[in-house]
Amino acid sequence: MAIKNNSLLIILIIIFFAIAGVLNRNIVKPTFVVSKQQSALNINQDFINIFDLGQKRLLSDILWITTLLESDLSHYKGKDLNSWLYLRFLTISTLDPLFLQNYQFGGQYLSIVKDDLVGAKTIFEKGLKAYPNDYNLIFNIAFLYAF
Repeated sequence: MAIKNNSLLIILIIIFFAIAGVLNRNIVKPTFVVSKQQSALNINQDFINIFDLGQKRLLSDILWITTLLESDLSHYKGKDLNSWLYLRFLTISTLDPLFLQNYQFGGQYLSIVKDDLVGAKTIFEKGLKAYPNDYNLIFNIAFLYAF
């Protein structure tokens, strides 16, 4: 009697898996598109400064790597300095003010790819305070001012 119940149970499981497979192929699932601007996590700089536990360079490096991996190509339409990339580059520059690549590549990315000219200007100017003689920063901010 137990063997009949076990075999019946196995047959039912196989039938349910087959039905699930057919339904999975035939039913079109809705797609949800959420822009990176809406889904990005930006933590307040003051909050990070309080709870960084002395690991500012580690946090800035982690933020830098995740920013490079998650960067998108959509243009930012606002003029309110609320682009997620601008806020991320600003947080990195607050954590590690001598991180030259943040100023060089962050400012370029904001000005060229994201069309966030106000944010790029702010990042370049903050970089020039730390590195006043850096050729790339001077050239890029001059290019930004010219165009």
